[in-house]
Amino acid sequence: MRPGLARIYAASFCILIIAACGEEQRPTRETAAAPATIEDAGPLRIANQARGPAMQNVLAAFAAETGEEYSLLPADRAHASTSVDLYVAPSLGDLWAVAEADKLRPVFSAVIEGGISAALRDPESRWVALGAHPRIVAYNTGLVSGDELASIDSYASLRDEAWRGRLCLSSSALPGNRLLVAYLISRFGSREAEIIVRQWRGNLAIAETTDDSKLVAAIRDGRCAIGIADGRLLASTTSAPGVAVHFFHETGETLFDISAAGVSRHALHPERAVKLLEWLVSETPNALFAVDNAELPANAGSQPGANVVGWPNIVTNGPRLAALGFLFEDADRLIERAHYR
Repeated sequence: MRPGLARIYAASFCILIIAACGEEQRPTRETAAAPATIEDAGPLRIANQARGPAMQNVLAAFAAETGEEYSLLPADRAHASTSVDLYVAPSLGDLWAVAEADKLRPVFSAVIEGGISAALRDPESRWVALGAHPRIVAYNTGLVSGDELASIDSYASLRDEAWRGRLCLSSSALPGNRLLVAYLISRFGSREAEIIVRQWRGNLAIAETTDDSKLVAAIRDGRCAIGIADGRLLASTTSAPGVAVHFFHETGETLFDISAAGVSRHALHPERAVKLLEWLVSETPNALFAVDNAELPANAGSQPGANVVGWPNIVTNGPRLAALGFLFEDADRLIERAHYR
């Protein structure tokens, strides 16, 4: 090749290299349209342990109002922190386990603090209540007299001799019962709480049922006269014919468990998850969640549903629920000692 041509080819090759480098640096139409950060990409992922249609309905309303996309994950994904933005649980015990495993991040929000009582928030700001439901005394209206009801002024009253062979309990494995035992410890001390649980067991008409719905069925069918169950099962007067509920109106002692939510420590979309949590505790969405879940709303400004209108609205008063969470390990040891199955 002649020297002049060699110089021309070399120069052309350099020009092509420079042009190619410039093309790589210039953003294409596809690159320009891509999200700037991973925070903007993909649907919010929500680990849903809540029962019933509550989350589906309220999240559909959230999507319609905001245009947000979301994906509901099954309950067994609740501990897979790398694939969750928001946890939702039907009991304090469920979310407490996630929080104590250090899988929730603190959320400091004026919206949450302004709408939800301190009694219904984690003191470390890791979770907040969405709704509240009582551990409730349920009884067979044909087997329990008015005078007998009048003698029941606390959960501890069910240890009395009058209930020998007439009491039902559900399994201690249920989060609501674990919370109830923690409550007994907080109110009576560990020794007296254990005596109460042992006396409950001495009054049993049948073995502990595996869940609260079976307990309510046993009361309805007359296999036992009275027991303690999740109030959500009895929010409707038609849910269990012949079964009624008893509140300790004079003492105001009724224990409320909560449905609650918290943002994952490893959320891919933390800011969007916080906005969803703030939306869930605001007045109208919180009322929708509570109605669908047969609970009292956690936001005191939200309108309770007709199905819970007879419940005492004392949820926002009293000590923090978190104080009971710290007693769960003590409750577990008591349950084992008392052979409460």
